[in-house]
Amino acid sequence: MPVKRKDGLWQQQVTVTQDGRKSQKYFYGRTKQEVLEKILADEGRRDAGPSFSAVADDWWEDAQKRIAYNSTKNYHPAYLRARARFGEIPIRSITPAMAAQFLQAYISDANPAQKTLTTQRLVLSLIFKHACATGAADTNPVRDLPITRGKPGKPRPLPSDRDIRAVRDSVSLPGGLLPYFAMYSGLRKGELLALRWDDINLDEREIHVTKSLYHAANRPYIKEPKTDAGTRTVPIIDRLADVLQPSSGLVFPNSSGELFTETQFQKLWRDYVAEAKISCTLHQLRHVFATILYESGVDAKDAQYILGHSSLQMTLDLYTHIRETRRKKVSSKIMSADIKV
Repeated sequence: MPVKRKDGLWQQQVTVTQDGRKSQKYFYGRTKQEVLEKILADEGRRDAGPSFSAVADDWWEDAQKRIAYNSTKNYHPAYLRARARFGEIPIRSITPAMAAQFLQAYISDANPAQKTLTTQRLVLSLIFKHACATGAADTNPVRDLPITRGKPGKPRPLPSDRDIRAVRDSVSLPGGLLPYFAMYSGLRKGELLALRWDDINLDEREIHVTKSLYHAANRPYIKEPKTDAGTRTVPIIDRLADVLQPSSGLVFPNSSGELFTETQFQKLWRDYVAEAKISCTLHQLRHVFATILYESGVDAKDAQYILGHSSLQMTLDLYTHIRETRRKKVSSKIMSADIKV
């Protein structure tokens, strides 16, 4: 078993046999667990199958072909963290305790938001699922772990009044209809880029959201929204109806009349932001529409449907954020107020 040295490091001497010859090998680590894992890794290179990093790399190569661009963008840091932690340890020898220790250490060291921690756990589990599917492992040590809690995520700030005015005033700029549409419909980026003119019924003042644009390795493709809640009918308010000029095909095509690649969209957005001089994101503009619903007295359950939220709690949290933002604005206005006499 590992013993603790005077300098605080842990050490264990092991007799190894290689090419028929025995020799002594020393393993060191900051903790007893780290030493044991290094011994396992060393033994595993000979008889325990592929390393975690080899399986993780194989999963990542496959994931980039199958998973939407936004998901792989979120998964990549989690994949790198897991790879750095388990490295050359044989994947078959990784236990639930080792996986739990990794997640707990991540919480202690980085204090991640709950969403980031959930993504880390998910990616680790996906790698082990891949290992089981390919025969590199027999079980998924993450599957039955209790859900760990990170810090609550901070809500994104609502766009400033200046940003809202800038989006209104720049609707005629190249790409200007897109943020304007997002602000007055609440549609997500992928829903907007997949939208076709035959999804819009101006007579009934309705937008039928039935699909979304995704990217895999920068290649665009269309499929149904991620959740059933994403399929919905959104009312067209006056502000939006006034600027729509019905046509055919995609509402927001690229310069070739086709679906945007992620690279093409990012360039369009960068150019628009520079020209319109706004500082908010496209997703933040979606929250302007949520504010319109809130201030119009739309019930949270109805707003959940219109916004395509998968849970009522998401809508309630957003409504609370809007209410608190509005309250702070009112407070700032009256700080220096006085009565005229």
